[in-house]
Amino acid sequence: MSERTFENLVFVTTAEGLTPDISCLEDACHFRDKWPGHRHRAMDETAVQARRQAFDGQVPMKKAQVAFAGFARSAKSLQNISTAMLRMTWAKAGETGGVAA
Repeated sequence: MSERTFENLVFVTTAEGLTPDISCLEDACHFRDKWPGHRHRAMDETAVQARRQAFDGQVPMKKAQVAFAGFARSAKSLQNISTAMLRMTWAKAGETGGVAA
């Protein structure tokens, strides 16, 4: 496990309806970089600052995870875990001919 890995996955929904799991700082950076510029808010800047501080080792990784989840929540992109798990189960069922693996 990387030192930049979150303790728990953060599930978000993209504009395309995809639900990627954000598991580390790099995933959070990638997701944020694809976020439309006109939709950045103060919460987003808080998440960016926490991410930078975590990269530099100034704050615990948990702080960056919580800040990113706060950004996703304020952007109405955060998925609750049970919904995300259902989607993953449905996707697996589709890949295996209707039987969840």
